[in-house]
Amino acid sequence: MSLFTLSLLAACSNGWFGKNQDPDGQNTRDSGFEADADTDADADSDTDTDTDTDTDTDVDPDKTDDDGDGLSEDEGDCDDTDADIGPDSTEVPYDGIDNDCDEDTPDDDLDGDGVLEADDCDDEDDSSYPGADEVYGDDADNDCDGTVDERFETEVADSCDCGAPSAIDVDSSGNTHIAYNNSTDGYVYHLKRTKGGSWGSSTNIAPWNYAGEWLDLVVDDADRVQVVYSWNYGSGRQVEFVWRDSSGSWSDYFIVDDVYESGSSNLGAFCKIDTDSNNLPSMVYYDDEGAYGWTGIGNGVPVVADYSSLGVDYAVYSMVDEHILGDTGYYLDIVIDSSDNNHIVFTDFGADEVQYAAPMDGIVTETVYGDPGYDLSVALNDSGTPCIAFMSASTADLMYGCRVGSNNWDIETVDSTGSTGAGASLAFDSDGDAWIAYYNETSGALKIATYEHDAWHIEMVDGDDRDAGAYPSLAIDSSDNVHISYYDVTNGQLMYALGG
Repeated sequence: MSLFTLSLLAACSNGWFGKNQDPDGQNTRDSGFEADADTDADADSDTDTDTDTDTDTDVDPDKTDDDGDGLSEDEGDCDDTDADIGPDSTEVPYDGIDNDCDEDTPDDDLDGDGVLEADDCDDEDDSSYPGADEVYGDDADNDCDGTVDERFETEVADSCDCGAPSAIDVDSSGNTHIAYNNSTDGYVYHLKRTKGGSWGSSTNIAPWNYAGEWLDLVVDDADRVQVVYSWNYGSGRQVEFVWRDSSGSWSDYFIVDDVYESGSSNLGAFCKIDTDSNNLPSMVYYDDEGAYGWTGIGNGVPVVADYSSLGVDYAVYSMVDEHILGDTGYYLDIVIDSSDNNHIVFTDFGADEVQYAAPMDGIVTETVYGDPGYDLSVALNDSGTPCIAFMSASTADLMYGCRVGSNNWDIETVDSTGSTGAGASLAFDSDGDAWIAYYNETSGALKIATYEHDAWHIEMVDGDDRDAGAYPSLAIDSSDNVHISYYDVTNGQLMYALGG
């Protein structure tokens, strides 16, 4: 063995290899050759027992519960940095956070009506949201328009300069039918709204313009739409009639009365229509010339025209007022009872009173009201008794009453606020309650009066922000829904209201 080898072995045995020693024999620094700081003799033969100082490099982070709420991300915690968010947490409304980690739990739509809280006037009631139907009597603003329990929703039926006048009725399927004058072209149009749906296309039902200064519509029991209207042909006026069958086909026009038939060239003002049990129409209208060979009858007469069949020109005519004291027959209306008897009301300006006639019952010119009346509307109540609504010419109030005996009517004032009652339109619901749609000329509003629980209740339907409500026409369907057509004076358009 060489001297160098012996020296090297001695150095290893004395611990000099890889160490520095100070003069008293102590180590002063690590040489760096110990890689994992283990005290094992062989670092590669044993398991490394060092501490894992970052705690997660050797574990799947989705399996750990970082926020200490008892659930990891794998267990459904959608935010493992916040102990208040997790599947066991309660959803906090309107904070913009999915607190319970369930996207189906609403945060901004608690009532689940599909409208967020920012746009919903009541996010705890799924029947209240913009566009909902208003439910009268539930003390809630269902449609979120700021008004509680309004009975009616309103909409534009036709935006042409039209609707002055109009007439409305409802068929057995709940579809709404309106006949109306179009001031732009002077024709008469028909419009249908399907039940719960929308308006169809308008149909011109008059062959001539300058038609429909006065008109009326009724839907008979066979769902035929029957319309009477006046036509001004320049030098005179006559009465015409059309009808639509249940399939939607319109007839040709038919002449009810004209100068060739009666000798009068000024016919058809205030024309109205109703149908009997055979679905045949009777019409009333004003003859401004007092023709028919009747003498000593003043300037005008009320006339009733009865059709014995459809599809022919000219009806069978008779004079209504047999006790004429002057110009009579204004503001006519007619209703037919279950025995096919006509009940007719009109104003006699010669006698200065509202009158009633039921010719088939032998009743002529019975006094209803001791002053003239405008815009008379007659209907039968649940007892078959004729009742009337109108605007008093002397007081400009809305009046209402029923016949209580021979030559005896019980008339009362319903509304006396401003000049009111114009265009009065009366109907009864299945409970026998009276409904009157009318126009307040002072405020420019459409109003509705209904007699419920032995008292009149009055509500504005439209006109809060504009002049709306002229020429109202009212109909009640078999489900007691109330339908009204009327004229928006400010915007010159046909309007429709639905409620009840």
